[in-house]
Amino acid sequence: MQGTFNTTTEVFDTYTPENTNAKYPTYYWADQLFKNNTSRESSMFYNKGNYLAFREISLAYRLPRSLANKMKMEDLSVSVTGQNLHYWTANTLFSAESGSIGQGGGGYPLPRTVIFGLQLTF
Repeated sequence: MQGTFNTTTEVFDTYTPENTNAKYPTYYWADQLFKNNTSRESSMFYNKGNYLAFREISLAYRLPRSLANKMKMEDLSVSVTGQNLHYWTANTLFSAESGSIGQGGGGYPLPRTVIFGLQLTF
């Protein structure tokens, strides 16, 4: 394999003289002069981009004032917020969030975060 850039594992299932039953055509890296005729589009690489994402979900609970007053507080509430918790997609080559194959051109994926909150009023 040419080059030093990260690539998807699918390149291991590309045509070579030793791998004639490969799923994908020959893999070319650095074909800047287009000598290998790799610039034509093919429906083989079209995928549905449907996905469902849990973008953000928040849950909060406020303790009844009678219980908060017993603890010498006026108000007490707790919360939890989750962001980018899960994605459902049948597409394995394309990230719906980054808009490119693999890891988004080397960029970082969206972080999965969980934030806890506690609000006390005395």
